[in-house]
Amino acid sequence: MKICSTGIVKSNQCKSAFNILISVCILWALANATAVLALSPPPPEPPTLTVTADQSQTSITLTWSAADDAEYYIVEGYMGSVWRELGSTSGTTASYNYADKGWNMNELQLKILACKSKPWWLSWAFWLEDSCSDHSNVVTAPDIGSNGNSVSMYREWFWDYGGSQAESHGHYITQVADGGFVQVGETGMLPNSARIFVVKVDQNGALLWQKEFGSTGHNLGNSVLETSDGYWVVGSQGQDSVLIKLDKVSGDTLIEKKYDLGGSDALESLIQTASGFVGVGYHSADDPNNTFFTGGQGLVVFFDQSGNKLSQQDVNQYLAHPYRIKIFNNSYIISGLTAGAEDYGVLKYSNSFDLSWYRVVGGDQPDHNFAMDVAADGSIYLAGHSLSGVQNWDTYTVKLNQSGDTLWEKRRGNPRGFDPRYIHDEVWDLTIGANGDVYVVAGTGDEYWNYSACNENGCSDQWEVYILRYSPDGTLLWENTFIGYGGEDWAGEAIAYTSDGGLIVAVDNGKFGFLKLMPY
Repeated sequence: MKICSTGIVKSNQCKSAFNILISVCILWALANATAVLALSPPPPEPPTLTVTADQSQTSITLTWSAADDAEYYIVEGYMGSVWRELGSTSGTTASYNYADKGWNMNELQLKILACKSKPWWLSWAFWLEDSCSDHSNVVTAPDIGSNGNSVSMYREWFWDYGGSQAESHGHYITQVADGGFVQVGETGMLPNSARIFVVKVDQNGALLWQKEFGSTGHNLGNSVLETSDGYWVVGSQGQDSVLIKLDKVSGDTLIEKKYDLGGSDALESLIQTASGFVGVGYHSADDPNNTFFTGGQGLVVFFDQSGNKLSQQDVNQYLAHPYRIKIFNNSYIISGLTAGAEDYGVLKYSNSFDLSWYRVVGGDQPDHNFAMDVAADGSIYLAGHSLSGVQNWDTYTVKLNQSGDTLWEKRRGNPRGFDPRYIHDEVWDLTIGANGDVYVVAGTGDEYWNYSACNENGCSDQWEVYILRYSPDGTLLWENTFIGYGGEDWAGEAIAYTSDGGLIVAVDNGKFGFLKLMPY
């Protein structure tokens, strides 16, 4: 006897009966979940995990025992206070470059789950997931042997803050005495919408205050100097040089001094002396809307302790655009760009401001110097970017002694392995660590409409922060790039060594980015 005969009516009756039968089965299964689970084979046994760091301590390799009946394994890592799935594989090993990923190895924990798919006869039980074991043993950073590794750095935190205009761009960053950080630059763009922009955050990156100065127009915020009773910001307002003293707690203006030093002029850097301040900058700029090289005439300006101008001295025969000034053993070291931005230029003056020596450093193509610092032993480090002997702009770091002799010079770039003809590696700052190592910060990426490439390190169109660490003898200890969240462009604009052995980086992502890095 046929339960379901042919014909449209009887066929529909058959389908209805079948649907009722399925519904009854599902209802029974829902009501008897334990019985359904009993139909599924038990999960695999937990594997045993071991993790090792490679010799350079930038990568880790996970190896685990094979579990009977396991079809695949899930790797989980504890980071950012939560467990996250890092990947899955059918094998019994996995490797991760934690330096490239910027993982915090001081908090990272790892474990493995052995899993197998639910059997085909339970495919209708949509609420059932694959069967996975209890997790393996948990491996922590000390077990890996990477805790305290200083080969590279991880991101401790990142915060960014914008101003009143569509974009903001920082030029200088420093850690201040209370443990917080101050960044200086502009919000808006030259020549019509820029304002000096200053942001202070606490030791964790939380905003304390932000201030803007000058009517929208041609304004530059170039650097900041902390004194015992305030922060002195230097730059320009309306194409005239300006010094602004700010209250540390509120950011309110305590002193503002503006000087016409000749044509379009600005102060780039300021140091404190026993009698007041000495600043460097330029006047009579040929290209005043260029933020980085104006084609002006270099000068040194002397101020009293209240910011009143005492005198100024041209150094245009040596530097068209001085960027930095430092003091070492009662001598002044000044660095910047020579005429036409052709080479690095360095000057040393005595305490009475008599010239001790002048040096030009570079090759047969343009070399642009923007960064300088002096180590505790008097070593002078310069950094910028160069076209000499390379296929496109590469980082260019130089070490001199107090006699002006070049001890070593290093050109390096294209850290992500693209076609070097199209990659810019643009250096804007450097800092010296507690042990004398030198950290150089740059942005790396391409700016060409006719070139775009991607590889395992990302895509050339996306700019990233690029940091290089050199030992005092010029050995490259490591280099690393740090990528923006959500695919946004990042470029490193300024850097400072911090009291906890880390770095604070001013990131240009269209805002004032504060990137805190710590060694592994």
